[in-house]
Amino acid sequence: MTNAFRQVPPSRPAAAETYVPAAAKARFISLIPDRVAELDALIEHFSTRGQAPEVLLRMAEATHKIAGTAATLGMARIGALAAKAETDLRRGLAAGTEPVALLRASRATLETLMDEMEDVFMA
Repeated sequence: MTNAFRQVPPSRPAAAETYVPAAAKARFISLIPDRVAELDALIEHFSTRGQAPEVLLRMAEATHKIAGTAATLGMARIGALAAKAETDLRRGLAAGTEPVALLRASRATLETLMDEMEDVFMA
């Protein structure tokens, strides 16, 4: 006997078809100036008030938040840049890389990330 009301699992949409609420994306975009300012302030703090590894850890935490949110909202390039910055910073800290050298090595990725974010905000 066949059950006409058998539960059928819903099909999963392809990644490109994933629904992203417009309000969530708009909110993320509206917060871009704050996120960029936070990263700029951390870089400035590190450069002018002492090269403490804790500041680099705060940069890694900030980029982690950006990476997850951007990727979820379909902003793959921003998500990938933020994830790279986070990974580079965390690996460097774990390896005991000298803080100034670590920021120097991560700076291009951080700058590109901030530029990409600003481009999205201005679009």
